[in-house]
Amino acid sequence: MWISKQLKLQQKFDFEVPVWRLIISDNDCLLVEERDSDKREAFYHIFELGTGRTLLDKFSPPDKFWSGVELFKDKLVIFHGYRSQGLPFHKGIFCYDLEKQTYLWQQPDLSFLISNDQGVYAFKQKFESQEYFLLDKDTGQVIGEPAADDESINLMIAEARQNESFADFVYPENFTLSKFSDGGYLEN
Repeated sequence: MWISKQLKLQQKFDFEVPVWRLIISDNDCLLVEERDSDKREAFYHIFELGTGRTLLDKFSPPDKFWSGVELFKDKLVIFHGYRSQGLPFHKGIFCYDLEKQTYLWQQPDLSFLISNDQGVYAFKQKFESQEYFLLDKDTGQVIGEPAADDESINLMIAEARQNESFADFVYPENFTLSKFSDGGYLEN
């Protein structure tokens, strides 16, 4: 069984700078994050895996390099910024709609916690504490303030992570190279 005969190329994507991160959404779209650390730029591309159609091409949030992805679900991408350059603390929630090709809503002063059926949980960093908010997924408007104590919030986050299903994740099988060590033949 030769690899070249078994695997058929479905789509091919070329990128100008190193790919930093790949995320597959639950509706079979691929988000590719590429970063050019010399120019301090980050770009995002999104493709439909079934068709190869480009949904987003070389998109960059307003803060270019200092951005990242919190959540990629359905046809929505929630981007974040950072509190300051060089520090890992996220700040800002920017919900982008792929179908409308625009931001649905923005909350530049809040930070993302989790998203569930109730909405998007966020917080505002105070000097020595956090203030928590529940945001409407469609509008970004504050629709509630969950329990203010950290213990309740941490419990809610832990429960949300336990409910995440990884059943559909496909991991590579272990193969060994052929005894002929020719590099192109695999045995299961």
